[in-house]
Amino acid sequence: ASNDISITERVNYIIDLNRGYDLIYQDFNKDARKNIRQGSAFNLSVAENIDPVIVFDLYKKAYGHLNKNISSADYNNFYSVCLKAIELNKGFVTGIKDAAGEIMAAAFFAIDNKRIYYLLGAPSAKGKKANATHVIIDSLLKKYAGHPLVFDFEGSDIPSVAGFYKKFGPQKRSYQHV
Repeated sequence: ASNDISITERVNYIIDLNRGYDLIYQDFNKDARKNIRQGSAFNLSVAENIDPVIVFDLYKKAYGHLNKNISSADYNNFYSVCLKAIELNKGFVTGIKDAAGEIMAAAFFAIDNKRIYYLLGAPSAKGKKANATHVIIDSLLKKYAGHPLVFDFEGSDIPSVAGFYKKFGPQKRSYQHV
């Protein structure tokens, strides 16, 4: 019966990367710019090819208490998907290290010929103070600026997460969730 179906409007945020970084950066709000500048004071650098287990560990420490309904099996299944995506060149992990080489934040991204999807990321406690998650997003936007791709934040109905995404000046896209 049709009354068993509910449709909810959900929100996604995207950034068109098919323009120069300067144009993308112009859309960042003051807070994003300030946080990226502050991040540079910590001598942060981009680290590639990080084990995705680091992303999961950081995520569980930073946000695990907010997601009590995510089981160990769920984490393990998603971890397996991440490993397979990396193996097939459809995913990658980017991290941010401090001057001592300590990981301040890490994130897993999926990629295809149209989009880069921000699927999972988190800072360490120190990384939060250093605005390392801002620096990860900025480094990806810088790296892929000018490519015929869309950076996809994968939306969020959580106000604080949506607020973080909005700092980067994305376009808002609504979609129907059935």
